Amino acid sequence: HETGKGFPQSLKNAAKLCSRAARYKAVFALVGHRLTLENGDKKKPSALSARLLELAQQYRDLAEKGNADAAILLARMYSSGTGEKWDRKKAVRWYEKAMDRGDVSGIIGVANHLSGGISDGHVIYDNELDYPRALEYYREAAEMGSAIAMFRLGYLYKTGQGAPANPAEAAKWFERAM
Repeated sequence: HETGKGFPQSLKNAAKLCSRAARYKAVFALVGHRLTLENGDKKKPSALSARLLELAQQYRDLAEKGNADAAILLARMYSSGTGEKWDRKKAVRWYEKAMDRGDVSGIIGVANHLSGGISDGHVIYDNELDYPRALEYYREAAEMGSAIAMFRLGYLYKTGQGAPANPAEAAKWFERAM
């Protein structure tokens, strides 16, 4: 319903179906529900805000039960200030919970915060950065097969952040990322 492929396009119906699926604790339906709300209901920001708060609570409930996907989604809400007030410490805490469960997105989320490599428009101050730890986490995620982590690992070696600059090591990781 959201895109109009196979059904008449109706953001209202898409939100309704995703909301129904969300009640059954389907995490990926919650992702779709979040996107529909963010992109489809611009005329009613107060209704949107209320729905995003409800969605954040659903993510939190699932994450507290051990669901790494929900922890990632909640961390992203805190990282971007979408549905929850921007809060770097809470974002990192939820990324760490996912990382502790072996989730590669959690590992990358923590590394992004440690290296300042986030794109949510918020400033990460120098005293909060820890490039050597970020390098370790990116390496762990790269060894799990993450191309994003491979690229970021290459970038840290290229720029000498977290380890001495090493163009050969940077090229190796950039090549692996492709």
